[in-house]
Amino acid sequence: MPEARLEPAFAVLDGRVYVVGGMKAGWLASNMTQIYDPLSDRWETGAPVPVDVHHATLSALGGYLYLVGGYDDMGKMMRAEPDISQGWRYDPDGDTWTRIADMPAPRAAHAMVEINGLLYIVGGTGENARSVWVYDPASDSWDTSRRGLMPTMREHLAAAALDGQIYVVGGRWNNVNTGAFEKYDPASDTWTTLADMPTPRSTMSVAVLNGRIHVVGGEDMVTACTHVAHEVYDPASDTWTALAAMPTSRQGMASVVVGGQWYLIGGSVGSARFANRGLTGLIEIFSPGAGV
Repeated sequence: MPEARLEPAFAVLDGRVYVVGGMKAGWLASNMTQIYDPLSDRWETGAPVPVDVHHATLSALGGYLYLVGGYDDMGKMMRAEPDISQGWRYDPDGDTWTRIADMPAPRAAHAMVEINGLLYIVGGTGENARSVWVYDPASDSWDTSRRGLMPTMREHLAAAALDGQIYVVGGRWNNVNTGAFEKYDPASDTWTTLADMPTPRSTMSVAVLNGRIHVVGGEDMVTACTHVAHEVYDPASDTWTALAAMPTSRQGMASVVVGGQWYLIGGSVGSARFANRGLTGLIEIFSPGAGV
Protein backbone atom coordinates (compact mmCIF):
# COMPACT_ATOMS: atom_id res chain seq x y z
CA MET A 1 0.00 0.00 0.00
CA PRO A 2 1.52 3.38 -0.98
CA GLU A 3 0.97 4.93 2.46
CA ALA A 4 1.08 2.68 5.49
CA ARG A 5 -1.97 3.06 7.72
CA LEU A 6 -3.48 1.49 10.81
CA GLU A 7 -7.22 0.94 11.40
CA PRO A 8 -8.47 2.18 8.01
CA ALA A 9 -11.99 1.55 6.73
CA PHE A 10 -12.13 -0.96 3.86
CA ALA A 11 -14.45 -2.71 1.42
CA VAL A 12 -14.59 -4.41 -1.98
CA LEU A 13 -16.64 -2.99 -4.84
CA ASP A 14 -16.65 -4.48 -8.36
CA GLY A 15 -13.50 -6.49 -7.64
CA ARG A 16 -11.49 -3.48 -6.45
CA VAL A 17 -10.34 -2.90 -2.88
CA TYR A 18 -10.98 0.50 -1.26
CA VAL A 19 -8.93 1.55 1.78
CA VAL A 20 -10.12 4.81 3.35
CA GLY A 21 -8.78 6.94 6.20
CA GLY A 22 -6.89 5.32 9.05
CA MET A 23 -3.98 6.44 11.23
CA LYS A 24 -0.77 7.43 9.51
CA ALA A 25 2.67 8.29 10.92
CA GLY A 26 2.59 10.56 13.96
CA TRP A 27 -0.78 9.18 15.13
CA LEU A 28 -2.45 11.51 12.60
CA ALA A 29 -5.83 10.74 11.05
CA SER A 30 -5.93 10.35 7.27
CA ASN A 31 -8.52 11.33 4.66
CA MET A 32 -6.90 9.28 1.90
CA THR A 33 -8.79 6.96 -0.44
CA GLN A 34 -6.54 4.33 -1.99
CA ILE A 35 -7.85 1.78 -4.48
CA TYR A 36 -6.18 -1.57 -5.17
CA ASP A 37 -6.76 -3.72 -8.26
CA PRO A 38 -5.81 -7.33 -7.46
CA LEU A 39 -5.72 -8.29 -11.16
CA SER A 40 -3.02 -5.76 -12.04
CA ASP A 41 -1.46 -5.55 -8.54
CA ARG A 42 -1.63 -1.75 -8.79
CA TRP A 43 -2.77 1.08 -6.55
CA GLU A 44 -4.43 4.35 -7.50
CA THR A 45 -5.72 7.31 -5.49
CA GLY A 46 -9.38 8.30 -5.27
CA ALA A 47 -11.02 11.47 -4.00
CA PRO A 48 -10.20 12.04 -0.31
CA VAL A 49 -13.05 11.63 2.14
CA PRO A 50 -14.09 15.11 3.41
CA VAL A 51 -13.00 14.33 7.01
CA ASP A 52 -9.80 13.00 8.56
CA VAL A 53 -10.92 9.78 10.22
CA HIS A 54 -9.74 6.47 11.65
CA HIS A 55 -11.58 3.54 13.28
CA ALA A 56 -14.53 4.10 10.90
CA THR A 57 -16.30 1.41 8.87
CA LEU A 58 -16.90 1.05 5.14
CA SER A 59 -19.40 -1.18 3.31
CA ALA A 60 -20.38 -1.68 -0.32
CA LEU A 61 -24.07 -1.56 -1.19
CA GLY A 62 -25.94 -0.89 -4.41
CA GLY A 63 -22.89 0.23 -6.36
CA TYR A 64 -21.80 2.73 -3.70
CA LEU A 65 -19.56 2.72 -0.63
CA TYR A 66 -20.83 3.89 2.77
CA LEU A 67 -18.47 5.24 5.46
CA VAL A 68 -19.68 5.93 9.01
CA GLY A 69 -18.34 6.93 12.42
CA GLY A 70 -14.79 6.86 13.75
CA TYR A 71 -12.32 9.17 15.50
CA ASP A 72 -10.53 12.24 14.22
CA ASP A 73 -7.60 12.27 16.64
CA MET A 74 -5.59 9.96 18.86
CA GLY A 75 -6.45 11.57 22.19
CA LYS A 76 -10.15 10.89 21.83
CA MET A 77 -9.44 7.27 20.98
CA MET A 78 -7.30 6.80 24.10
CA ARG A 79 -10.18 8.17 26.18
CA ALA A 80 -12.71 6.04 24.25
CA GLU A 81 -14.69 9.16 23.37
CA PRO A 82 -15.99 8.85 19.81
CA ASP A 83 -17.06 12.18 18.36
CA ILE A 84 -17.88 11.37 14.74
CA SER A 85 -21.45 10.48 13.86
CA GLN A 86 -21.08 11.53 10.23
CA GLY A 87 -21.85 9.23 7.32
CA TRP A 88 -20.63 9.52 3.72
CA ARG A 89 -21.47 7.81 0.43
CA TYR A 90 -18.83 7.32 -2.26
CA ASP A 91 -19.75 7.13 -5.95
CA PRO A 92 -16.97 5.29 -7.83
CA ASP A 93 -18.19 6.50 -11.23
CA GLY A 94 -17.94 10.17 -10.30
CA ASP A 95 -15.18 9.68 -7.70
CA THR A 96 -17.19 11.82 -5.28
CA TRP A 97 -18.23 11.73 -1.61
CA THR A 98 -21.72 12.85 -0.51
CA ARG A 99 -22.95 13.36 3.05
CA ILE A 100 -25.66 10.96 4.25
CA ALA A 101 -27.76 11.01 7.43
CA ASP A 102 -25.67 11.09 10.60
CA MET A 103 -25.74 8.16 12.99
CA PRO A 104 -27.94 8.81 16.05
CA ALA A 105 -24.77 9.34 18.13
CA PRO A 106 -20.99 9.09 17.69
CA ARG A 107 -19.55 5.59 17.47
CA ALA A 108 -16.05 4.27 16.69
CA ALA A 109 -14.08 1.00 16.64
CA HIS A 110 -17.37 -0.67 15.73
CA ALA A 111 -18.24 -3.20 13.01
CA MET A 112 -20.64 -2.89 10.08
CA VAL A 113 -22.05 -5.54 7.75
CA GLU A 114 -24.59 -5.58 4.94
CA ILE A 115 -27.58 -7.92 4.90
CA ASN A 116 -30.52 -7.71 2.48
CA GLY A 117 -29.83 -4.14 1.43
CA LEU A 118 -29.40 -2.77 4.95
CA LEU A 119 -26.26 -1.85 6.92
CA TYR A 120 -26.00 -3.13 10.51
CA ILE A 121 -23.71 -1.50 13.11
CA VAL A 122 -22.65 -3.48 16.19
CA GLY A 123 -20.21 -2.84 19.04
CA GLY A 124 -17.74 0.00 19.34
CA THR A 125 -16.97 2.73 21.85
CA GLY A 126 -19.56 5.02 23.32
CA GLU A 127 -22.63 4.52 25.46
CA ASN A 128 -24.46 2.66 22.68
CA ALA A 129 -21.85 -0.09 22.30
CA ARG A 130 -24.32 -2.94 22.81
CA SER A 131 -27.05 -1.50 20.58
CA VAL A 132 -27.76 -2.58 17.01
CA TRP A 133 -28.33 0.30 14.59
CA VAL A 134 -29.58 -0.20 11.04
CA TYR A 135 -29.10 2.15 8.09
CA ASP A 136 -31.48 2.05 5.12
CA PRO A 137 -29.95 3.75 2.06
CA ALA A 138 -33.33 3.86 0.30
CA SER A 139 -34.73 6.27 2.91
CA ASP A 140 -31.37 7.63 4.12
CA SER A 141 -32.42 6.91 7.70
CA TRP A 142 -31.27 5.04 10.82
CA ASP A 143 -33.40 2.58 12.80
CA THR A 144 -32.52 2.33 16.52
CA SER A 145 -35.72 0.61 17.60
CA ARG A 146 -34.12 -2.82 17.95
CA ARG A 147 -33.80 -3.93 21.57
CA GLY A 148 -31.75 -7.10 21.18
CA LEU A 149 -28.63 -5.82 22.96
CA MET A 150 -25.31 -7.53 22.20
CA PRO A 151 -24.56 -9.75 25.23
CA THR A 152 -20.88 -8.81 25.56
CA MET A 153 -19.88 -5.14 25.69
CA ARG A 154 -16.86 -4.62 23.41
CA GLU A 155 -15.07 -2.45 20.89
CA HIS A 156 -12.28 -3.10 18.38
CA LEU A 157 -14.30 -6.21 17.48
CA ALA A 158 -14.93 -7.84 14.09
CA ALA A 159 -18.10 -9.04 12.38
CA ALA A 160 -19.09 -11.04 9.31
CA ALA A 161 -22.34 -11.93 7.59
CA LEU A 162 -23.08 -15.58 6.78
CA ASP A 163 -26.42 -17.10 5.76
CA GLY A 164 -28.36 -14.02 6.80
CA GLN A 165 -26.82 -13.94 10.28
CA ILE A 166 -24.24 -11.55 11.79
CA TYR A 167 -21.34 -13.23 13.58
CA VAL A 168 -19.51 -10.96 16.04
CA VAL A 169 -16.13 -12.00 17.38
CA GLY A 170 -13.49 -10.83 19.87
CA GLY A 171 -12.78 -7.25 20.83
CA ARG A 172 -12.03 -5.62 24.17
CA TRP A 173 -13.49 -3.47 26.94
CA ASN A 174 -11.39 -1.40 29.32
CA ASN A 175 -8.38 -2.74 27.35
CA VAL A 176 -9.11 -6.36 28.34
CA ASN A 177 -9.53 -8.74 25.40
CA THR A 178 -12.35 -11.22 25.01
CA GLY A 179 -12.84 -14.33 22.92
CA ALA A 180 -16.60 -13.85 23.00
CA PHE A 181 -18.38 -15.06 19.89
CA GLU A 182 -22.04 -14.21 19.38
CA LYS A 183 -24.55 -14.43 16.54
CA TYR A 184 -27.26 -11.89 15.76
CA ASP A 185 -30.39 -12.77 13.79
CA PRO A 186 -31.77 -9.58 12.15
CA ALA A 187 -35.12 -11.21 11.39
CA SER A 188 -35.92 -11.99 15.03
CA ASP A 189 -33.72 -9.32 16.68
CA THR A 190 -32.13 -11.98 18.91
CA TRP A 191 -28.61 -12.94 19.98
CA THR A 192 -27.14 -16.43 20.45
CA THR A 193 -23.94 -17.17 22.38
CA LEU A 194 -21.54 -19.49 20.54
CA ALA A 195 -18.25 -21.20 21.40
CA ASP A 196 -15.58 -18.67 22.41
CA MET A 197 -12.70 -17.99 20.03
CA PRO A 198 -9.63 -19.81 21.46
CA THR A 199 -7.34 -16.75 21.34
CA PRO A 200 -8.91 -13.67 22.97
CA ARG A 201 -7.88 -10.61 20.94
CA SER A 202 -8.94 -7.29 19.48
CA THR A 203 -8.26 -5.37 16.24
CA MET A 204 -8.12 -8.73 14.41
CA SER A 205 -9.39 -9.45 10.90
CA VAL A 206 -12.27 -11.69 9.85
CA ALA A 207 -13.37 -13.27 6.59
CA VAL A 208 -15.91 -15.82 5.35
CA LEU A 209 -14.36 -18.52 3.15
CA ASN A 210 -16.16 -21.68 2.01
CA GLY A 211 -18.92 -21.26 4.59
CA ARG A 212 -16.53 -20.89 7.54
CA ILE A 213 -15.45 -17.84 9.54
CA HIS A 214 -11.71 -17.14 9.62
CA VAL A 215 -10.05 -14.86 12.19
CA VAL A 216 -6.40 -13.81 12.06
CA GLY A 217 -4.00 -11.35 13.72
CA GLY A 218 -4.96 -8.81 16.36
CA GLU A 219 -3.41 -7.33 19.48
CA ASP A 220 -3.36 -7.40 23.27
CA MET A 221 -3.24 -3.94 24.87
CA VAL A 222 -2.11 -5.31 28.26
CA THR A 223 0.96 -7.19 26.99
CA ALA A 224 1.46 -4.92 23.94
CA CYS A 225 1.82 -7.95 21.64
CA THR A 226 0.41 -8.70 18.21
CA HIS A 227 -0.86 -12.07 17.00
CA VAL A 228 -0.30 -14.39 14.04
CA ALA A 229 -2.97 -16.89 15.15
CA HIS A 230 -5.39 -18.04 12.45
CA GLU A 231 -8.51 -19.70 13.87
CA VAL A 232 -11.50 -20.95 11.91
CA TYR A 233 -15.08 -21.42 13.07
CA ASP A 234 -17.39 -24.09 11.65
CA PRO A 235 -21.07 -23.10 12.14
CA ALA A 236 -22.22 -26.68 11.60
CA SER A 237 -20.37 -27.98 14.66
CA ASP A 238 -19.90 -24.78 16.73
CA THR A 239 -16.16 -25.52 16.93
CA TRP A 240 -12.88 -23.73 16.26
CA THR A 241 -9.79 -25.10 14.48
CA ALA A 242 -6.30 -23.64 14.06
CA LEU A 243 -4.97 -23.19 10.52
CA ALA A 244 -1.81 -21.75 8.93
CA ALA A 245 -0.63 -18.71 10.91
CA MET A 246 -0.30 -15.34 9.22
CA PRO A 247 3.36 -14.86 8.16
CA THR A 248 3.66 -11.40 9.75
CA SER A 249 2.30 -10.65 13.22
CA ARG A 250 0.13 -7.51 12.96
CA GLN A 251 -3.14 -5.84 13.80
CA GLY A 252 -5.54 -3.16 12.55
CA MET A 253 -5.43 -4.33 8.93
CA ALA A 254 -7.73 -3.89 5.97
CA SER A 255 -9.25 -7.32 5.32
CA VAL A 256 -11.13 -8.30 2.15
CA VAL A 257 -11.96 -11.38 0.09
CA VAL A 258 -11.58 -11.11 -3.68
CA GLY A 259 -11.87 -14.07 -6.03
CA GLY A 260 -11.90 -16.54 -3.14
CA GLN A 261 -8.63 -15.24 -1.72
CA TRP A 262 -8.20 -13.30 1.52
CA TYR A 263 -6.17 -10.08 1.28
CA LEU A 264 -4.71 -8.65 4.51
CA ILE A 265 -3.44 -5.13 3.92
CA GLY A 266 -1.47 -2.67 6.04
CA GLY A 267 -1.95 -2.31 9.79
CA SER A 268 0.87 -2.37 12.33
CA VAL A 269 3.33 -4.97 13.59
CA GLY A 270 3.29 -3.13 16.93
CA SER A 271 0.62 -2.94 19.61
CA ALA A 272 -0.58 -0.28 22.05
CA ARG A 273 1.92 2.60 22.35
CA PHE A 274 4.26 0.86 19.91
CA ALA A 275 1.69 0.65 17.11
CA ASN A 276 2.70 3.88 15.38
CA ARG A 277 6.31 2.70 15.10
CA GLY A 278 5.26 -0.47 13.32
CA LEU A 279 3.03 0.86 10.54
CA THR A 280 3.21 -1.23 7.38
CA GLY A 281 1.78 -1.25 3.87
CA LEU A 282 2.34 -5.00 3.54
CA ILE A 283 -0.14 -7.22 1.67
CA GLU A 284 -0.35 -10.93 2.47
CA ILE A 285 -2.83 -13.29 0.83
CA PHE A 286 -4.36 -16.47 2.21
CA SER A 287 -5.58 -19.03 -0.32
CA PRO A 288 -7.92 -21.60 1.24
CA GLY A 289 -7.75 -25.23 0.25
CA ALA A 290 -10.83 -27.27 -0.58
CA GLY A 291 -13.28 -27.27 2.32
CA VAL A 292 -11.14 -24.90 4.40
